[in-house]
Amino acid sequence: GKPADVFVLLDLAESLNEPYWKVINGIRVAQGRLMVTAEFQIGRALSSGVFRGTFEYDRKKEKDNLGIRVKAISAQTGETVIGPWVDLKMAKADGWTRNKKYQNPEMAEHMLRLRAATFFIRLHCPQTTFGGMTAEEGEDVAAAQAVSYSASTSSGGVAMIEAKANDLVEKNETV
Repeated sequence: GKPADVFVLLDLAESLNEPYWKVINGIRVAQGRLMVTAEFQIGRALSSGVFRGTFEYDRKKEKDNLGIRVKAISAQTGETVIGPWVDLKMAKADGWTRNKKYQNPEMAEHMLRLRAATFFIRLHCPQTTFGGMTAEEGEDVAAAQAVSYSASTSSGGVAMIEAKANDLVEKNETV
């Protein structure tokens, strides 16, 4: 029901030289902003040529705190590149755990892995991402702030494109 959002995603797919289905599945438009899924960011980082192989995840458990960090091999130097620890203590402090996904221990570890990967990517290969927050971070922030994103609050560039697209549709219908 949002042709302008679809237009933006199709245009982005073409400019990135990525298949449309990858972009449509990996990127959302919310409140006029692109929200990239962590999986899409990880895929772009791993296919960028910056790293050799895949990401490795270190796990440490201390009492009630679980920590995850990402390591990868630099394709250029062959050295191990290490990301920062992301843990439940951080998740609680930042309000991420208000997202119900963190209530299940297995899902909490999965969410920490995604968050650790996006931190790693921002530090070591930001050229493969679009900046801003991931879709998962958006969900966590929304849960923490108890804000729901609705289609009726769309603003910014997407809203302008949507208005233009609707204008074109109306013109085509009268022709």
